[in-house]
Amino acid sequence: MQKVTRKLVFKKMLAFLVIGFGAGALLFIAFPLWLDQIVPYNKEIFDPSLFVYCFLIFLNIHHYFIDFALWRRDNPEMKYLHR
Repeated sequence: MQKVTRKLVFKKMLAFLVIGFGAGALLFIAFPLWLDQIVPYNKEIFDPSLFVYCFLIFLNIHHYFIDFALWRRDNPEMKYLHR
């Protein structure tokens, strides 16, 4: 029974990891690099990887606001984690 459960968890976790890394590679590496190639902009003023930078900044700001909303002390679902 335990061996079957372990295999099932590994199988589902492997699928989760493959999808997660694949989506991350597409959305935060391949797509921005492609945009850097097709969208004309002055690469002397901006870095040659402007869209990669913009996508990463967006991700960081997005997670900053998500973390701010989720981990607030008055959030009833997270209150038990604060002492």
